[in-house]
Amino acid sequence: MKLLSVISEIATDLSNVYSFSKIERSNDPSERDKTIYNFDTESGKTYKVSFFPSSGRYIPDGTYIREYAPYDMLGWQGTGINNKSMTGENKALKVNATVMAITIDWLNYNKDKDSFFQLLIKPVDKRRYRLVKMFIKNHIGSQYDIKYNLSSSVGEDTIIIKNIGDKGRYYNTDTQMWQKNKQ
Repeated sequence: MKLLSVISEIATDLSNVYSFSKIERSNDPSERDKTIYNFDTESGKTYKVSFFPSSGRYIPDGTYIREYAPYDMLGWQGTGINNKSMTGENKALKVNATVMAITIDWLNYNKDKDSFFQLLIKPVDKRRYRLVKMFIKNHIGSQYDIKYNLSSSVGEDTIIIKNIGDKGRYYNTDTQMWQKNKQ
């Protein structure tokens, strides 16, 4: 068996993930629209995975962004995972598998909601991008319209998972805004 196929098989295995929990929405107005999950590694390091809405001129309403980072008793350790981040535990595959299992849980919970149009995932480097892409191809499949390798207004190597149940939107080239179809 080739090493690459072994790595691919290991990298897409969601059967060995950390236990995670969804945190009920906060009363804090700045976090009211966020969905937050936590999980702990064997060493006791806690990770926080957040899904939050984002919109703008070129980002339609109903767009959510997923971010994750280690969390300590004082709050975020920095500003999230970046291309210099390491788990420090030699558990990168298990941490990433857990983040993907959480992502699938979030997608399953939100797929029928009118407020969910698409999810943006921005892996911070090529290695993580390839890993996330493998997870998505093996576990999300045709349930969503998935776009890879983007060089657009949302950023290079951003993965967009579009809710295909949302056929009611179109991009108005006159106003350069996303709008809902008239019923």
